[in-house]
Amino acid sequence: MSLAVAALAALLPSAAAAAPATDSLSLKISSWGKPLFDWTVNRSGLSSYTASKDAPSGNFREYDLVTRAFRISPADFKRLEKLLAAGRRFAGRAMSCDERATDFPYGRIAWTAAGRTSELKFDLGCRSAETGAVHSGLKSAQDLVERLAAKAPIVDLRQVREPR
Repeated sequence: MSLAVAALAALLPSAAAAAPATDSLSLKISSWGKPLFDWTVNRSGLSSYTASKDAPSGNFREYDLVTRAFRISPADFKRLEKLLAAGRRFAGRAMSCDERATDFPYGRIAWTAAGRTSELKFDLGCRSAETGAVHSGLKSAQDLVERLAAKAPIVDLRQVREPR
């Protein structure tokens, strides 16, 4: 009997087989169609961070998209993985939403590993037992990337203006 169990176990995928390492992490947050933040960090270190800045007019629909290129350290990449880990278990499905406040920002977190991307779409106005840790982690991740990119060189500046 134990020989049969051992033979069957040899045919099953190993529980010890690790999932492929994450190659990149991305976060995009928008409000009313306006991009607020959009970043991608790569395990290799190459990273980009885009944020909208208010235009002098003060009109919500007029803003500048400022993109910075920077390098992230392996330690900070691992830190971001940990901060976004609470959301990864929901990738590809919706989190429950017990209470919804309208007009909050929304977006997506994406994890890419071995050429495959898994994604979690979120709404910051959605509250439930599931969303607390996810929202907290993505806020901390956003703050960290913003801080890391703050002094990096601007590689693109795009003005978005309403037609007159």
